[in-house]
Amino acid sequence: MEKELLNHGELPADAIEKACCFVKTEEAVLPYSFKTELHLHTSPVSSCSEIPPEEAVKIYAAEGYDALVVTNHFEPSLLHRFADADSCVKWYLRDFYAAQEAGDREGVAVLLGMEIRFTECINDYLVYGVDEEYLKEAYGYLDQGIEKFYRGMHREETVILQAHPFRNGFRDGRGSCPAAFGRHAGQTKPSAVARRRGAGRPGHGPAIGAERRVLRR
Repeated sequence: MEKELLNHGELPADAIEKACCFVKTEEAVLPYSFKTELHLHTSPVSSCSEIPPEEAVKIYAAEGYDALVVTNHFEPSLLHRFADADSCVKWYLRDFYAAQEAGDREGVAVLLGMEIRFTECINDYLVYGVDEEYLKEAYGYLDQGIEKFYRGMHREETVILQAHPFRNGFRDGRGSCPAAFGRHAGQTKPSAVARRRGAGRPGHGPAIGAERRVLRR
């Protein structure tokens, strides 16, 4: 029974066997009880968003979310907008700190992440487990590419995931980034933390985060 609960047709057999070593009861694989947004963009740091951090937190709090990860875009254009990493990161963190303050008021945990892109291609990577110093160091890799970034910036406490593997122009980065995987988490599964509203795109189920068009005025 445990194997059936774990295997949704996407895990290799050996991974299932290893996972089952830690599963003793069906209750151990019940749906995760915390409602968490893992991919949130806010304005003005992410130009794709039209919602300021305080308003975004209120929206999610009203929908019963327990936690949010602010993953604003961290991209090569920042190299031209700012003279150094310190000034860039100071500006970049404004939205996060505003969201964190709003989260304290609303009872929502707000964590820091980022969605990084490099000059080499249009691939985006979600990075979790970052802090201010990590961002400052990452600034120097924006024109270096994912392979050098992964080698230099992967830490035991960080997770690096490919964000949009089905986007036109996507380049498979699994060879240079072992932590990358081939699915946009939540895009086609009912276990997603946010649901696309009024997108009008057949075949698209739940979607992660600021991709949510509900977060528009």
